[in-house]
Amino acid sequence: MKTKAKTYAVITCDIVGSRHIEEFRRKRDQKLHHIAKLHMAKKWILSEYAITAWDEFEGILSQPTNIPAVILDLRRHFYPFELWIGIGIGQVSEPHRKPV
Repeated sequence: MKTKAKTYAVITCDIVGSRHIEEFRRKRDQKLHHIAKLHMAKKWILSEYAITAWDEFEGILSQPTNIPAVILDLRRHFYPFELWIGIGIGQVSEPHRKPV
């Protein structure tokens, strides 16, 4: 009998207008570190968020049902930054590794 693979959600965020934010890197890192600790403690994400480009980061959610809470939390904690958010749902080859 074939076992069904677990379904995950991957969230990708882009911080809009980052080139115009003074001390962007410091502010981004401070906000991202804080929210990653909260989301790890709540077991909403499997590993810390990974910065994938200057103003982009992503993370793997432990289950798709966490999507609404994670989006709301990211928008709240990153305010006044504006976020573009994309979600992917499916299988992940190495879910407990930090996204690259």
